[in-house]
Amino acid sequence: MSHYHIEFDVDSTVANQDLVVELNKLSVALKDHIHNVTTKIVDDQKDIDERNKKRDDRILDKIIDIIKRDLTCYELDKGVELDRSSKLQEDLGLDSLDIIELVMKIEDEFEIEIKDVDAEKWHTLGDILNTVNEKVK
Repeated sequence: MSHYHIEFDVDSTVANQDLVVELNKLSVALKDHIHNVTTKIVDDQKDIDERNKKRDDRILDKIIDIIKRDLTCYELDKGVELDRSSKLQEDLGLDSLDIIELVMKIEDEFEIEIKDVDAEKWHTLGDILNTVNEKVK
């Protein structure tokens, strides 16, 4: 039969308990800090997203103004609402010459250069918006 001998050092047990209490306090403080930082990051991202949306809306409004002002779009006379999903050919009736003119007008308005390969990918107003966003600093 084995016998075990256990000794307790009262001073070290008290010190360990104090350490555990301090570690628990630090753990709570760290969790609170992580929560606060995470909340701030989420709030900051919401602010950034909102600013980007407002910027996109302003750019899209300018693009729509160019189309209404400078291009002959008979579909606009029919009361078509324009948004990011509006299709250049199907909804607006733009042909390839209209697209070339639109490219030049957008380049002038935003002081950017749009390559032919970029404009060839345009099918919707959202595509134009994406191109402009990539080019505008």
